[in-house]
Amino acid sequence: MPIHGTLTISNYMAAQRLHYWLKPWAIAFFALIALWLFWKGASWQDWLMAAFAIYMILILAVYVPFRGRRHFRQNKGLSEPMNVEVRDDGIFFANTNSSGLLPWGHIHKWRTNNRITLIYRTSNMFHLIPKEFFSSDDEYHAFVQTLRDHKSAAT
Repeated sequence: MPIHGTLTISNYMAAQRLHYWLKPWAIAFFALIALWLFWKGASWQDWLMAAFAIYMILILAVYVPFRGRRHFRQNKGLSEPMNVEVRDDGIFFANTNSSGLLPWGHIHKWRTNNRITLIYRTSNMFHLIPKEFFSSDDEYHAFVQTLRDHKSAAT
C-alpha cells in the first residue's frame, strides 16, 4: 500500500490537537468554571481557581495553536513530500533530505482518530500520517489495524 503525500499546516494542527487531546468540551469546561466562580461572588481561593481556569483556556485555545503553527513554519522538512512504507521489520519514512526505519519494537505508542495517526518514538516525539495520504478509507483502516497488531504483539 503506497502511503505518500505532503503535510499541511492543517494536518499539523490536527496532530497537535490529538497529541494534547484538545477537545472543545475541555475548553468549554474551564470557561464554565471561570464563569461560575465569577457569578457566585468568589473569595480569594475561588479567584485563584478562576485564574487557573482562565490560564488553562489560554494555554489550550491560544498558546498550543500558536506554537504549533510556529513549529510548522520553522521546520521546513514537514512541508516536503514524504513516503511511508509499512514493512515486516517496521515503518520506513522517507522525504527529500532524510529517510529511516522505525522498527516495530521502537514504537512507544500510537494514537489515531478519523483524520490522522500519530506514531510515537517517545512520549512527545511522533510521526504524523494523515488519512488523506491513503487512497481509500479501507487502506487507512488497514494501516491502523497493522499498527494495532504489531503493537499488541510487542507488549
